[in-house]
Amino acid sequence: MDKYQAAYAKRLEKLNGDPSPKTIARLSAWDAFFNKEYELQDLEYQLSDAAHQHYEQSHAKSDISFKEFKRAFYYESIKIYNLTDGASIQKVFTPLLLLTTLWIVFVCLFNK
Repeated sequence: MDKYQAAYAKRLEKLNGDPSPKTIARLSAWDAFFNKEYELQDLEYQLSDAAHQHYEQSHAKSDISFKEFKRAFYYESIKIYNLTDGASIQKVFTPLLLLTTLWIVFVCLFNK
């Protein structure tokens, strides 16, 4: 199972059983992500367009405004990033940043 499926399973477990309109928006964000409905270029427009399409197709349309749906959709998209690529990037750069800081301190202390 790849990291995206694992993150989705973890998130689905948390959201499962909550039939609220915001949960529907959050699950729609995952659907859009897996269907590759948006990419990094022109992200804001593509996310808005994907959110609008899922809002129009959802049965929660009568229970939630598009603004609230879009906010939950965006929020979940950020969670998707943090659970997948964001976490991977952080795992790589945190040790590099620490190592760089230690190297600078070492050079400054012994260069005197």
